[in-house]
Amino acid sequence: MRKINLIFFSFFLLCFSCNENNDEDKSALQRVDFLKRNMMIPLGYNKMNVKEFSKMIQDSIYENTLSDYDIKNMRRFENFARYAEFFVDKEDVSNVIAFHQENYIKMSKEALDIYVDIMEREFFVDYEGDSLYDSVKYKKLESKYSDYGLANVVKVKYLQTYNKDSTTNTYMTHYLVSHNLKSFGVVVLNNKNKDFQYILDTFKL
Repeated sequence: MRKINLIFFSFFLLCFSCNENNDEDKSALQRVDFLKRNMMIPLGYNKMNVKEFSKMIQDSIYENTLSDYDIKNMRRFENFARYAEFFVDKEDVSNVIAFHQENYIKMSKEALDIYVDIMEREFFVDYEGDSLYDSVKYKKLESKYSDYGLANVVKVKYLQTYNKDSTTNTYMTHYLVSHNLKSFGVVVLNNKNKDFQYILDTFKL
């Protein structure tokens, strides 16, 4: 009986581990040029430069394939145009991962609130008074600091809802990363609550 229980428990752990690593298995290394580093990017996400990303937005406007709200969300990334690299879901172009450069920030758990404030300023302050964004509600789902392998990471996740319509739910996760006296940010915009934290797993090596 004890042997059967042990086998069952081992099988349970194996299943749990498989589910936990399922997303990682659906990713591949892609180059982030300004980091001079390969990062784990979900399969089906294509790398785009600034011109390609801007053209994609323009095409979406012309073809009317995205809502005004989605387009506004994507326009937000153009603020980083001079110093960002984009990866876009080919099945749903409203799902975007953007890597952007930051000035070096020496991070600590005690200063978490300061970092969160910096990140919110970058994304929300410029849109105050915008009639579309006045209808967007933000709910902070997570904010935490962690030592992630060789890097220090602040993670903040929000749920965005437009006009109180749950069908417009969009999840935005912002990672602020410091490593080897350099800092950068990763923004994940996804409509299925996927934050792809494993993107940073190369810092665990």
